Amino acid sequence: MATVSIPNASVYRERVAVIRFQPNPPRCVLVNGAEVILPLTLLRYLSVGDEIAFPGLLGGSIETELLVFRRRADRRGDEFFFASFAFVGAPKKDARGDLSLLAEVCGNALGVNRIVLAGDAVQSYFYPTDGSESFYGLLGVESHVSDGELRMAYKIRVLELKREGAGRTAHAAVERAFNILAHPDLRAGYDSWMRDPETPLAFPYGSLGSILVAGSRPLNGQTFFANEILLFLPDIQQRRFRAPLRRCEFYEHRALYRDAGRRVEVWLDPAMLHMSWAPEWNQWKRHLASRIEIKAAS
Repeated sequence: MATVSIPNASVYRERVAVIRFQPNPPRCVLVNGAEVILPLTLLRYLSVGDEIAFPGLLGGSIETELLVFRRRADRRGDEFFFASFAFVGAPKKDARGDLSLLAEVCGNALGVNRIVLAGDAVQSYFYPTDGSESFYGLLGVESHVSDGELRMAYKIRVLELKREGAGRTAHAAVERAFNILAHPDLRAGYDSWMRDPETPLAFPYGSLGSILVAGSRPLNGQTFFANEILLFLPDIQQRRFRAPLRRCEFYEHRALYRDAGRRVEVWLDPAMLHMSWAPEWNQWKRHLASRIEIKAAS
């Protein structure tokens, strides 16, 4: 197997001979006989004959920030690229007027430190319109509903899907619709896009996680140009803490709690707290002594 040395890493590159989904854990066997354990979510996108490059040691599990999959010439696209990233910028137009988003990669073990995501790729993956209903239609509500009504509609829709015995795809679509509409900024962007399809769409879910994309990288280049998102795995962790109300920003139908130290931003729904407020609270919120306990996935 050929190895490529770059600072602080050894990169292995070889073709896939066999893919074994059993026994557990699943793995792929390379042409040279070495076995590499990869996450099942990534193995599903590999085929025999694909060439993979990765940092690390052979014969073990790869839980690395970066993986590159080179596909066979007879398959659509040139490369796969899997990476963890820490930030995705706002959509911007290039010289040709095409929208794209820049993602900063966590590390550069394979020599790639950024991903340029085509705006169409973000829209197709997170905001699909291939004949399906709008996010509001999936939840069975009108676009003018309040946050509380939106939350209730989501809970009811989940119960309906369970009763109908709906598959994972249907559940995922409803969950995605709610997660985007429940975030005020994402909802506002989605509403604008529904009125004008030329409106740029943001990358959702806090721009933290791992992503598998299809596209290409110029020879020895540090940028991967992605024209399709195949898989996104957000970084999720359960968090529980007490938040002082005086650090909230109060709006008409919601409140925003920010904590730079914990790196959290939480939108609060009056229906969840069984209380109501008004924007005037901001004038004297420093006198609020109460705290609320927040437990959520972030």
